[in-house]
Amino acid sequence: MGINHRFPRESNPQALHCRNPQSSQRPPRAVSHSNGQHMRYKGCMWYAKIDVVELRYSMADRGTESIMKWAHERGLTTLTYGTLGGGISTGAFRTLPHFDEKDICYTFYTAFKEPLFSKVQKLLWDMDSITERHERPVSQATLAWTMQKELVTTALVECSSSKRVKGNCTTVTLEMTADKITFLDSSIERNLA
Repeated sequence: MGINHRFPRESNPQALHCRNPQSSQRPPRAVSHSNGQHMRYKGCMWYAKIDVVELRYSMADRGTESIMKWAHERGLTTLTYGTLGGGISTGAFRTLPHFDEKDICYTFYTAFKEPLFSKVQKLLWDMDSITERHERPVSQATLAWTMQKELVTTALVECSSSKRVKGNCTTVTLEMTADKITFLDSSIERNLA
């Protein structure tokens, strides 16, 4: 069962009554909660054991990091989506594109708007220095950084071709040393704060 806060009827913590031992309904095997806030999670946890927390999280969009940490501290599985930031964290967008005002890149991913777009470009320049040494695309450095974060259990990545899927799977062979992670973390703090 998944709960997404964008849908008010389903996000109501009482909707989780099916996990309640007093309920006559068959309980789900696992409960995940997506897009919530600390208080909403706490409310849902009163009614049910939350197994998975699913949040938008990327190098360019770390607005949910405090919730990710909160979930990690409680031993919950954390699942990220939007990991490549709609493509901006792949290095594919080096100049600000024009999107229709209803395009998901414009409405969902905050880094496609100024002033954040220009700030992300500075982070990408720093990422270039790592990826060029390893002859890897920026997307793989982004995925490696994300997967090596202790608070991330699983990172979801959307790919538009089987070639990209295969390329992203090779990320597991990209060694991100502690020095590289620290370098990228400091670049994020310096450029995106």
